[in-house]
Amino acid sequence: MHNSQVELIAEQIQPGKDESVQHCRRAEGVTALNEPSPTGTPADHYWLVAPRRFVLAGAMFILGTAYGAFHLPWILPVLSTMFLVGIVPLFGVRPSRALALATIMLLGYGNVGLRPEDPRKEANSSIRYFRPQAATETDWGTATRRRISHFMQANLGAQNGSLLASMVLGNRAIKVDRSTRKAFRRSGLSHVLAASGFNLSILVASVYILCRILCIGAFLRLPVGIATMMLFIIIAGPSPSVERAFLMGTVILLGDTLKRTAHLPATLAFSVMVSLAVNPKDIADIGLQLSYLSTGGLVLCAQKMQRTATRALQTIPTFLIGVLTSCCVAQAFVFPLQVFYFQQLNPYFLLANTLAAPLLPAISIAGFATTSAFILESSVGSTAVSSVLAGLCYWPVQLFRQLVLAISCFPFAQIETHKPSMEIVCLYFISLYVAVHFSDSPFQSWFRGAFLACLIALTINLFF
Repeated sequence: MHNSQVELIAEQIQPGKDESVQHCRRAEGVTALNEPSPTGTPADHYWLVAPRRFVLAGAMFILGTAYGAFHLPWILPVLSTMFLVGIVPLFGVRPSRALALATIMLLGYGNVGLRPEDPRKEANSSIRYFRPQAATETDWGTATRRRISHFMQANLGAQNGSLLASMVLGNRAIKVDRSTRKAFRRSGLSHVLAASGFNLSILVASVYILCRILCIGAFLRLPVGIATMMLFIIIAGPSPSVERAFLMGTVILLGDTLKRTAHLPATLAFSVMVSLAVNPKDIADIGLQLSYLSTGGLVLCAQKMQRTATRALQTIPTFLIGVLTSCCVAQAFVFPLQVFYFQQLNPYFLLANTLAAPLLPAISIAGFATTSAFILESSVGSTAVSSVLAGLCYWPVQLFRQLVLAISCFPFAQIETHKPSMEIVCLYFISLYVAVHFSDSPFQSWFRGAFLACLIALTINLFF
């Protein structure tokens, strides 16, 4: 919303009632109409009521689910509840709000306890095991996925065809050869082969733009967008990162229908609460952890970092600055978990992601167009258009594959490390949160220094 619109809304408040209205709205946890949010949008223009409460509620639900899923001692949720109810109100938080946060945390803890455990649970494991759920993939989705894979390989060759199909539908749905997977892992581009929010974002954005070109109204764009995302999930198969993108996309499309703005941190918190409420065991899924952390970092820091870098580096194109800052922010948020789970570093991740940035959107859009044309044409027994589109994808995919292979052959493309201690990882995330949340504080230099100290401690812990 532009500043002129904000001023117009503010003028509607009668003079003399400003303070009372603002006081009442602050008491309800919502910023006043004439107080823009950090993104420049008035708080009441978000269709999610009190978005900051969604963020806090999501954090408490994650904490409670972690207590239950990782089989931590029951005394921890009890102490956390006592802290929220007894100590947090001393810092100015209303007791009713602190009690609500404690209740949400206990709901997350109790939701895990209601799930039946797997009787084959390992005795020395610290993570709860759950009975496997029934397969959610359909026969039509599996058959369609196989036909897409065979079609891509027939028109692009075995390696390029499987690579394009994996970039469109994900590595879980369509496997690529071991050498290609190793090259992507060594170059820091393994996320390209995973069915993630990037795939779904490209697909939904393309469908949304097409609907705007065809003058389809907002109330029709919502079901079209949801149906497109559901079709993708049926074909590619469900995964935590895809479910996260589906929930966030649904909230954003619903906000577009209601002519409201979707508060991205609140939308992310809402999606993680729904995901963990349905299946709390997903909190132990590496893909979910990396997906939410990288998305959270981009939502919270990417724009601010890009503005700061643009002012400091005025001679560098804005597009390149956006790519560099996005890569650095996402890597900063997933770095501890990457070394904790895989014990390896990829020094050329920034170079690889920067060079791949112009190719990935074009290849993804062309891949989705080819896949859509193949699905539509296969129902009438013809593949003429889809074969032409697949042929146009050959050289971009070949160029991208050779780029990845070249970077993976660089010296020290993959460095083996020690597994860091959990205490250092937790301290890193705490300092990162403080540095981000209090970035406008007078003590921001102290907070940044603390984060830098934790980063140095984590790096030392990896090699010594």
